Amino acid sequence: MRLNLKKATQTVSALLLTTAVSMSAFAEPNVAQDKKWAASFAFSPQGSQILRPPFVAVPILNQTVRSIVHLSLGGDKIRVRISNAFGDKPLTIDAASVGVRETDSTIVAGTIKTLTFGGESSIIIPMGTDIFTDPVSLNVANDSDLAINLFITAGPVLPTIDDVSNKTSYISVSGDATNSELMPAHTEVDVSYFTSGVDVLAKRETRTIVIVGASTTDGYGSDMDASNNYPSNLARRLLATPEFKKSSVVNAAISGNRLLAGASYFGPSMMARMEKDILAQSGVTHIILSNGNNDIGLPEIADRLPGDDTFDHVTAAQLIAGLKQMIVKAHSRNIKIIGGTFLPYKGSSFYSELGDEKRQLVNQWIRTSGAFDGYVDFDLVLQDPTDPLSIRADLQIGDNSHPNAAGYQVMADAIDLNLLK
Repeated sequence: MRLNLKKATQTVSALLLTTAVSMSAFAEPNVAQDKKWAASFAFSPQGSQILRPPFVAVPILNQTVRSIVHLSLGGDKIRVRISNAFGDKPLTIDAASVGVRETDSTIVAGTIKTLTFGGESSIIIPMGTDIFTDPVSLNVANDSDLAINLFITAGPVLPTIDDVSNKTSYISVSGDATNSELMPAHTEVDVSYFTSGVDVLAKRETRTIVIVGASTTDGYGSDMDASNNYPSNLARRLLATPEFKKSSVVNAAISGNRLLAGASYFGPSMMARMEKDILAQSGVTHIILSNGNNDIGLPEIADRLPGDDTFDHVTAAQLIAGLKQMIVKAHSRNIKIIGGTFLPYKGSSFYSELGDEKRQLVNQWIRTSGAFDGYVDFDLVLQDPTDPLSIRADLQIGDNSHPNAAGYQVMADAIDLNLLK
């Protein structure tokens, strides 16, 4: 049975505490000099308050959440990051495991490994924090799926989620299914819970590219369970190219996100989440950034958006100033940062001529200023040659602002891999 969380009407149930474990318990194990931890999957945490009534999160009580996550780079040792960033109470994980996903909710026989936390089988995650599990040996292939299992016996705690994961997750009807290859009776949901990252132990020279943006980076409009958004497509290009095969790609986008201003409905601004969601990814060496269309467009439809969020008009100069700050922060960590031009959006619900003038001014700055360590011209490769202010009809889902699967492939193919050296 599939339950679309956008149509769910239940409230979140309670999570009881049983054991407190301090973050200081997680001493980093010795890592060989030729190795490092590299992020291979990530999502940027959001609060479930984005699911406005009657769209609310499914309650979890004495149930197992099986989250399916897509790795870009494989390896033989992993660790999992679990987030309570937006919980309203401490989150207790009573048991956890990981296995190689076969199909749907099924795990490949013999691959389930128990996950521990500082040597303990359970943990309490304080409000507003993330934790890593202990490393575990598990052979995982490039471009493959893992199943992360979390058993939670009580609540309530507002779940930390990924609203546009484009991956089906599975919630058991009841009980601990962390050691079950075949998921018992369960509900299918289209929002990911709690598991916000997976790192692999990789060669020291591995590139880790963090791609940041809004819905067009998040993969809105890509195919469910197909991992064909543009970051995943880029990962496949890199892994198939001998010079770049030691590369991981993670997606740190949030649909609806803005560069300058946060909102409960669309998450903290990109500037506000730069440190935790982007720079703190394990092993990050490169960033590809394209965000600003929502800053320009959402004020045009403010009357149709949640009343407790403000959507002030911005100028091109303000957007450029924000991008400059992102560049400064990346360079302060010796991380290369590549800019992506803003996509055309004529015909969309939030288009205006004045807004498009701002978009073109920022795009001209991205192309000519030299402030980024290079740029990708997403605008050019997606625009309709007969109407450059619009996305080509065969490359979009029909809303004049989001690419389709073919469009996401075009975006991935537009990136000059030499920028990632």
